[in-house]
Amino acid sequence: MADSAQTGSVAQVTSPHAKRTYDVIAIEVPVVFNRFGDHDHNGRIYALAQHKVQLDHIRTHFRLFAQEPHPLVRPLVLRACKGDTVTINFTNHLKGPAGIHLVSDGYRVTSDDGAAVGVNPSSLAKPGGNRKYTWRCEHEGVFPFHDMGHLSGGQDGTNAHGLFGALVVEPAGSRWTDPENGGALSDGLYADVHPPKPVGLQKTPYAPWEKHPNVDPRKVLKAYAEPHESFREFVIFFHDEPEFAPGHHAVEPDPCRLAVNPHHGADAHNDMLPPLMCISYRAEPMINRERVIWQKLREGSLTKQVVNEEQHHSSWMFGDPSTPVLQTYLGDPVRIRLVHAGVKETHVFHLHVYEWHAVPENRNSPLIDAISISPQTGHTIVPLWGAGNLQRVPGDVIWHCHLYPHFHEGMWGIFRTFDTLQAGTDGPLLNEPGYTYPEQQDDGSIVQKHRRIGRYPDGTVITRLEPLPDREPPPRPTPDMPGFPLFIPGTPEQKAPVPPWPYVDKPMPAEYDYRPVATPLERRHFNHRPRPGELFTKFPYPDAVSFFAADETQGHPPPKGVTRVRHDLAVVKNEVLYNDDGWHDPHGHAFVLADEAPPNESGRRWEPLFFRARVDDVLELTLENRLPQRIEGNVFDPPQPRCEVLGVPLAECGLHVHIVKFDPIVADGASTG
Repeated sequence: MADSAQTGSVAQVTSPHAKRTYDVIAIEVPVVFNRFGDHDHNGRIYALAQHKVQLDHIRTHFRLFAQEPHPLVRPLVLRACKGDTVTINFTNHLKGPAGIHLVSDGYRVTSDDGAAVGVNPSSLAKPGGNRKYTWRCEHEGVFPFHDMGHLSGGQDGTNAHGLFGALVVEPAGSRWTDPENGGALSDGLYADVHPPKPVGLQKTPYAPWEKHPNVDPRKVLKAYAEPHESFREFVIFFHDEPEFAPGHHAVEPDPCRLAVNPHHGADAHNDMLPPLMCISYRAEPMINRERVIWQKLREGSLTKQVVNEEQHHSSWMFGDPSTPVLQTYLGDPVRIRLVHAGVKETHVFHLHVYEWHAVPENRNSPLIDAISISPQTGHTIVPLWGAGNLQRVPGDVIWHCHLYPHFHEGMWGIFRTFDTLQAGTDGPLLNEPGYTYPEQQDDGSIVQKHRRIGRYPDGTVITRLEPLPDREPPPRPTPDMPGFPLFIPGTPEQKAPVPPWPYVDKPMPAEYDYRPVATPLERRHFNHRPRPGELFTKFPYPDAVSFFAADETQGHPPPKGVTRVRHDLAVVKNEVLYNDDGWHDPHGHAFVLADEAPPNESGRRWEPLFFRARVDDVLELTLENRLPQRIEGNVFDPPQPRCEVLGVPLAECGLHVHIVKFDPIVADGASTG
């Protein structure tokens, strides 16, 4: 990229109305969607011309790269500032005509449309040909671009194989840097963006609660970042299901089908092959993770039973997904640039824990935590309060398409917030005994090594993350306070641990399924003055009672002036009658108040459960699982368990809520990251 403005340090302010030039190619390269080897042999992507040699090498030596995604095989993201003029020097290396059509204004339709429309001259490039496109960046935001040389929405078109990208128009005068090293960034899905800053600006404190103890966080923290503040930018592409082939290796067969037909494993390579739903050329479908569970069942290596989807989003069991893991520090301002690059499907983007205005620049627009997005559109999402939200909580939260078949077929990722500095280098071992990660030896055996700062519990290196330049960095991890996720006592390749019972002197009721005792390392990471239901949030609330208070045996009362509303709930199986014509579900599942009988026994109509609360109330909910361990099958649903090989399932379930605040490490009603 030749760029008259993108030079010098972050502090340097670019000139207004800069001219930027990008050399872009369209090229054929196989796309690998995940580490299970699902791939599209016929991938077609846009890329910077400087990457052509490496991409050609990936294509010609694909078997060397077939088992996991390559970081260069990604949707192309170009950046400019409001007021800039962007020139694209485009070269078409595909076998048919192609172009770049920007879904925006700011260009001459007769010469820069990237299409052949009506009586206009064609602005497509022939195979091996070149075109120049000029775009004027008149609005901030994210704008998709795609090929109009072949508009089929099917597998014979270019879109389904990945020929799309996006232009992000940043605030005027901004710069952007690589989040991992702070260096210059030519393109990429993730960037740290730095608008011009006032002279003499002081850094935002990392831990304002230390300077303002016992103050409501809403009086200290800002829901909205200032226009001059640097922010983490994440570009996320939702797109349509691609043409793909599974990995070129044997896969674990379905044990229930083998139980019926022992010879079924011969064609297990194509067994249960649902479509993929992708994010930025990546997908993490449930069937791949299910096969890992089947393998562990066959090997007898599971220490606790795992059934169906209850652990499918757990990094303890499977490692992190191949889909994006968005990394931040507590308090970082964030902008998600959401793009629907496909041409067929509608998607619903949902981010747990956070909320944002439907129109970011309009603070009177509705607060939402999910948004429907149609093909060839882009939206900017600005989560209120920044990373960690109002309660300043580290940890992992999931984001996904809320159309559940799409979610199941791979369209999900993780939003990860650290509370200690990640330098990308190995640090000392933890002091706590028993905190280990597995290490594979030359003979294939697994031994346990003590956990180390700078690595996840499974030994994977934690990617370096540069602090934003106008914010104080988080504290460095120490063996006594390593930060998330090293204080969580899970075992890699096993079921995720459940949260600990936090009280020392108050015994845990026998019917609860917390871990009975928190580890010393966990206790050192507790918020000692939280609201009820929180453990690992950072902001101490005024008048909250410490976990170590003398009257701890009396429970954990809310702060003064805060009302606690309690409900005891149960989840039950009961027939649901949908209408007077007799349409019904014999295996209906629903939440009910625990002291009420199922509706068909009490004579009342089955209705969804809802209850009300006031702003600032604290809802304390207990959930009793009354589902049977076995459920018979019918013409619509398979039995549970599907076969005896899987064992009798525990039928785990949880409560997950949108919009309201909670500690996602202990109260998300899920098993994430």
